[in-house]
Amino acid sequence: MLVINPNGSTFEFVTVRDLLFQPDSGSAGGVAIYIDTASVSNSALDNLVLERLYVTAHGSYAIQLNNSTQNNGLFTSAIRDCKLANGINLQNTGDSVSIERCVLTGTGAAITLKMTDWWNSTGGFRVASSQTTIADCNITTTGKAIDVSNGRGVRILRNNIENTAPAGPFPMTMIDLHGAAPRGGQPGVGTLQMCVVEGNYFGFGGPSGTYGNLLNIDYADSTVVRNNTFDIGNAELTQHTNGINVTANATNSLVSLNEYLRSSEPGSNYVDAGEGTRGTLRLASLATGWSQATGGSAATPSYTKLEENIVLLKVMVVFSGTASQGSTIFTLPNAYAPSQERSFMVSTSDKPVGGPGPWTLTPGEIRKQPGGQVQYWSGLTANMLSLDGVSFLTE
Repeated sequence: MLVINPNGSTFEFVTVRDLLFQPDSGSAGGVAIYIDTASVSNSALDNLVLERLYVTAHGSYAIQLNNSTQNNGLFTSAIRDCKLANGINLQNTGDSVSIERCVLTGTGAAITLKMTDWWNSTGGFRVASSQTTIADCNITTTGKAIDVSNGRGVRILRNNIENTAPAGPFPMTMIDLHGAAPRGGQPGVGTLQMCVVEGNYFGFGGPSGTYGNLLNIDYADSTVVRNNTFDIGNAELTQHTNGINVTANATNSLVSLNEYLRSSEPGSNYVDAGEGTRGTLRLASLATGWSQATGGSAATPSYTKLEENIVLLKVMVVFSGTASQGSTIFTLPNAYAPSQERSFMVSTSDKPVGGPGPWTLTPGEIRKQPGGQVQYWSGLTANMLSLDGVSFLTE
């Protein structure tokens, strides 16, 4: 074992390079490289570089950081171009740490990341480390590939992830972005913020076991997931498996331009229960009396929030009977609603959508309320009231 312990001081520009860590005989030992900035207060490592290291299977992690919650610990440091068995465990890491071009094999989670995140009661603000990058790695461990539990600005980029789930009835996750529930009087503490998952390949490696989700997002705000490939096409996945799962505790996520490869196994490409998720088309639940217009280009009533926080409607409806001014057509969730009343001119018609002409188009008006109600205000409703293309910026 190699132990790096600043012993109450700050070590700067320490480099460990071109070493093999391999047990000679008997049972494998514990952690191969142990970074200790917790046992003595005010210990810190600045610009530590671990590169071109080969660590075979030990009794525990290949690399482990043990740091106290409110300590500088490890920051502006890099782990790169290594081959590591049994993973990396960074507990309470600081700012600007990168893990790049590593091959990660063995058992358990490949990368476990917990960043410093605490409440400064004197100043009344959150202190959270940021800007950890995990990029261009090849991950084939048995278990989670990447587990992130707090912090800001974690970037997971261009990794090839082909994990093997352990055999058993329990589902698990390849990349798990899971913050913690909000703490009373400590806004933001524990919540993941502004993470990016981009350009990665997720593939199940078999031969047995199950995954619940390839990517899970929970208690996270403004996570960006785009340009990834989710290969869910392995016939040996016998239990429910999703590509992306956004829970009801996730806010303002952006999910865009991902590829899903799937054969016949159960599960969904993308499950979204998040608040204010961008890039997702959601169905509008029409109020009593209103129904989807039929024929022609009329589509299922729906809405989406774009990356720039612009809400776009895709709705053509009719009303059975005479609609009264102010009647609600459908209601948008709070995260999609304007902050104040908005009025929009729309098109209405005396003929059904796609029916024989000539058509007479009559201007109509709808209004959106801060509570999310989309209300009819004027115009014809018996054959077509079109809200298609109506858009507005949410504040």
